[in-house]
Amino acid sequence: MNSESRRLSEISSTLESQISDLRDYLGKRIQAIEDDADDLDSKIEGARISVERLSRDFDRFLEDALPVRRIKMPPPITSQLTIYKGEEPLPFQIGVIPGTVEEVMERAKSRVDREGKSDEEIVGVLTGRVVGNTVVIEEAITGRPSHSGLTEVALDPKNLAEIVDSMMKEGKNRSIVGWYHSHLGLGVFLSDVDVKTQLTLQQFKYVIALVVDPLKNEHGFFYVDKDAKLADGRSKVIRLEKTT
Repeated sequence: MNSESRRLSEISSTLESQISDLRDYLGKRIQAIEDDADDLDSKIEGARISVERLSRDFDRFLEDALPVRRIKMPPPITSQLTIYKGEEPLPFQIGVIPGTVEEVMERAKSRVDREGKSDEEIVGVLTGRVVGNTVVIEEAITGRPSHSGLTEVALDPKNLAEIVDSMMKEGKNRSIVGWYHSHLGLGVFLSDVDVKTQLTLQQFKYVIALVVDPLKNEHGFFYVDKDAKLADGRSKVIRLEKTT
């Protein structure tokens, strides 16, 4: 009888010990789960704060970027455009996006060596759009010349077609509104060859010519009035001047 009581007592003690161990184990697991839950809540809160900050920073970025977009994507015409008008009355004016002329001039100067000599002229097209009576020049695209001389250069017709095709594929709702080239230390004007090129491009509405001289640091916009003839029978070239 006593031995049976001792056996039951031992079993009872063993069960109590196992139950105590199980209680401790479960307590630790529950605490670990609670800690993980707290950590997860903390991470979720951190992610929420990060998203809010990112959203706020993105809004600020858009606010800073919008003024540039308004300039780059006319209309509307803004006071930040540099306006050029004909030295004689013309049915249009030019509005140039800031930095466009400077970019063309830098391209021309990049061809000038240390002795102040330029190895070749540059040529390209001006793209943008016509808004009302303003020809808005947005971008200068580098072109490939078919031939080049001291005061004249011609744009390769095949290259012109490639540029037009690329613009159509981009679908940016812009078109060719002019062309540009450089003269090498002789000033800015349209040579006879330049006039012929200009008249060819003027088959489209309001196409203008930009000439830069990297050696004299000069530039000028020109338009040919094909209906006005000089005494020698040549078409009249009208220069457009920057307004103050």
